[in-house]
Amino acid sequence: MTYRTQQAVQSLFELVEEEPINELLHLTSYMNMGWPDYEIKRCVALFRTLLSTPNSSIENLVEQGFPHTWTQEVLALLNLSLPPEHSEPTCHTTNDNLSIAMLFLSQQGYVIKRINKHTGRIWVRKHDRQFQFELKHLKYKKQNMCILLGLS
Repeated sequence: MTYRTQQAVQSLFELVEEEPINELLHLTSYMNMGWPDYEIKRCVALFRTLLSTPNSSIENLVEQGFPHTWTQEVLALLNLSLPPEHSEPTCHTTNDNLSIAMLFLSQQGYVIKRINKHTGRIWVRKHDRQFQFELKHLKYKKQNMCILLGLS
């Protein structure tokens, strides 16, 4: 997933925002970065949906066929948050803590470079310095908690 960086997702969103016709989008630079064709099409469709209905909730987007975890990751890379009534993570979704951590890091000015879902590690950059964080899951008094540890 190294091709789907915060800068790449934001620049693709800006490109979709500027060009109202999908056929006129020049996406070869994104394909050259390694993005699969199907994911570029899915991103463009998601961005068109977000631009046409900016108050969409994650549930509405999932009902339209966008995968839940993928949508959360893309929204976190775009620094977009959901309406308050839908922002609580549910027990039915996976990797919610990772999406919350990504959103938190991007709001703090970090540029997300790489994510490893299996180990819970996130590589970021801020002010030309590289950092690595690890996400730990805890359960305390029947509440799920996540801790973001700075490794470097």
